[in-house]
Amino acid sequence: MLRSSKYKEIQLTHRDYPGVDLGVLRVRRLMNEDHSREMLFYELTWSAITNPEKEKIKYDTSGEYSYERAEVNQLLKKFSNDAGPDPMIYLGKSRGEILASFRTAFCWMTEYDWETFPEKSTSSCAIGLKSAKHLMEDEFSIISHSLGSRIVMDGMHEIAKRVTEIAEGNEMSVESKFITALQNKQIPFYMMSNQIPLLEMGEYPPEVIGEADAYYLPDGEHYNKRLVKKTSIAENQG
Repeated sequence: MLRSSKYKEIQLTHRDYPGVDLGVLRVRRLMNEDHSREMLFYELTWSAITNPEKEKIKYDTSGEYSYERAEVNQLLKKFSNDAGPDPMIYLGKSRGEILASFRTAFCWMTEYDWETFPEKSTSSCAIGLKSAKHLMEDEFSIISHSLGSRIVMDGMHEIAKRVTEIAEGNEMSVESKFITALQNKQIPFYMMSNQIPLLEMGEYPPEVIGEADAYYLPDGEHYNKRLVKKTSIAENQG
């Protein structure tokens, strides 16, 4: 595969959060030797949401507070202040913004191809007929790291829930076509340094447990309520 010499960049926005910077989506294109096949790589970064919160504790590792600490204590303090806040920020008031960032990125990923993807944009994205078409014709996989694994799972459920509510009672709508395409899709998930078990602590248990056959077998009672056709998960607990 050959990597594209440039990337395209989207500053993410969402109508539910006017004026809020929801992060950046960067897209690169990779081609095989004879340019007969392509792979698009999407990189989502939502640090624009979390960084302002982290700035509030930056003083804790500054020279004014660190000069009396032992070196190992300072390293541990810096590590905990860098890594610890993210789950707390996500489970707090910024959860909605982070999930909106994921949903918006997923919209851009399914609604556009390389030729129609703008070089740079701050426009919002809305699911259209192309999203359903790309879901049916293209192959997708998602790679997540650490907290991102939980956000991916929550984000996919939110997408399905919101689109289903809009599509309710209108089988010919764009949203209905999108849901149908999603429910017939197999999407592999590659989770690196997974934090889902940690982030489940203190949460209410899932509403549905142990009913996989009812949702994912064609003759199952809730087959028409499935999220996707099949999910394969490759997990790294490191």
